[in-house]
Amino acid sequence: MSSATAMYTDAREEEDFQKASRNAKQSLFPPRSINDVFSRYLVADKERLSVVLFLSRHQPLIDILLEADAWIDSIFGDAQRNLAIEVDPEGGPAELFCVIVSDSDPVEALRLLRRFDDIYLTQTTGDKGNCLNFTVDTRDDESI
Repeated sequence: MSSATAMYTDAREEEDFQKASRNAKQSLFPPRSINDVFSRYLVADKERLSVVLFLSRHQPLIDILLEADAWIDSIFGDAQRNLAIEVDPEGGPAELFCVIVSDSDPVEALRLLRRFDDIYLTQTTGDKGNCLNFTVDTRDDESI
């Protein structure tokens, strides 16, 4: 019996441990694509691990966010983008929110968001975007 095998009671236990170890590495060390998202979207330090885990479980959202970046630029200009996880207090599934911070007045910001929805989101996300929400806020701190 090898020393590695002696740590486990049987081969299945060793296999389960190896699988758990791989999953932990994936969630603790984000893949390059998630780092690409972090280079384009702001994530508060306290949200970082939650966003990494969420995107790891919902990997199609990574491509949606990376593609949306150019559309946000074309519609909103050089707007700040913030990512945050919202947990349903009633036990529903968590959702990822992208808050686009606009320099426009609130009415114009909402018009731009509708345009973004019409041009990009409705054609792109389909079922993949059911846990991803884009919203808009203005720099004057008036939430929309």
